[in-house]
Amino acid sequence: MANPEHLAILKQGVEAWNEWRKSRLHEFPDLSGAELIRTSLSGANLVGVNLGNADLSNSFLLNAYLGNANLSCAILRKANLSHADLSFANLGGAKLGAASLHYANLSNANLSMADLKQAMLFGANFHDAHFGEVGSARPSCCSPRVARSLPRPRGRGTRNP
Repeated sequence: MANPEHLAILKQGVEAWNEWRKSRLHEFPDLSGAELIRTSLSGANLVGVNLGNADLSNSFLLNAYLGNANLSCAILRKANLSHADLSFANLGGAKLGAASLHYANLSNANLSMADLKQAMLFGANFHDAHFGEVGSARPSCCSPRVARSLPRPRGRGTRNP
């Protein structure tokens, strides 16, 4: 559940958010589960922010700084993440269908069970990114609405109904 204070500051706009973050460099804001559909967060400092299970569908995150952010099970369908820094971010179970990740930095990111169907990846940096293995378990963070839409793992010893 998102911290209401953190969410209120973010809703004041990127400039106010980035200014607030400057005075709290060692804090890790909690925006988990937040409804941020069609939000403009271009250039936002979201380093280390918890956005797990957040809905960022159709949002603008161009040049956003999301290094070390928790985006596990986040919904980022049709989001524009072009030129965003997602290095070391946790995108396990994230829904990135039809998202624009042109020239995004995903080095060392966790993309286990992430849905990248129809994502635009031209020029994206996946150096040392982790994509998981067949049969890996769903991230435990996923809400029931996200977990239902994740593909079921297949592999030895896995039964599919």
